[in-house]
Amino acid sequence: MPESIHQSQKATRPKIEDVAGNFLSAENNATLQDFVKFLRAGKIGVGWASGNSWSLRYKGKLFGSLHIHNGMWRFAHRGIEKYYQMDDGDLKTFIFDNIYARNCGNCQWDPGSPKAGYMQPTGCGCWPLRIFNAGGEVLENTKKLVEFRMKCILEDIK
Repeated sequence: MPESIHQSQKATRPKIEDVAGNFLSAENNATLQDFVKFLRAGKIGVGWASGNSWSLRYKGKLFGSLHIHNGMWRFAHRGIEKYYQMDDGDLKTFIFDNIYARNCGNCQWDPGSPKAGYMQPTGCGCWPLRIFNAGGEVLENTKKLVEFRMKCILEDIK
């Protein structure tokens, strides 16, 4: 039986930069590398979590993850409750356009819609915000989202 990605990565716990090119197109790899460089510059820890998945931590707080699957990369994020009160309307619209509901058993969601702009804030711990293959304006908005989240984390630990 062939070794799974998780099994092959478990011993080395690779950096995402070292394996992304094996699974992504040149364009998707370039945008992921740009995002990871941005994260590391902001002192966000990018640590291997499982096969082709890396957790994102800032000031010891887990706030997101990166995944590589089926030729795509995905930034997943939780803790969306803060966004309901944010002032930046354009960023707020971007965030809610990228929230995907899933039936985790605790979320309140509209089962008729794959997007959850209808989702109510919950503390269920799932990862409702998912951004796929961010590039161009989407990548820039994703970076703004991360900066906003970093600010919230700093406020929460005061």
